[in-house]
Amino acid sequence: MNVVDSSAWLEYFADGPNAAAFAKPIEATRLSMDHGLAMADSVMLAAAQRHGAVLWTQDADFDGLPGTRYFAKR
Repeated sequence: MNVVDSSAWLEYFADGPNAAAFAKPIEATRLSMDHGLAMADSVMLAAAQRHGAVLWTQDADFDGLPGTRYFAKR
């Protein structure tokens, strides 16, 4: 698992001198892109998947995703 902080994201998107160093971990952010999740949400889902855990949530963005238990807000 990789965690990329905001300074690295900014460097990558600005095509700064260190952009290439961050390209591989950023371009592997498939959970976020594949499911249209915010980056923070994809980090939680990745952590749950990595550890064989179930992600319990009432965030509708997770509805129907494998490894999650979604409950609609009332």
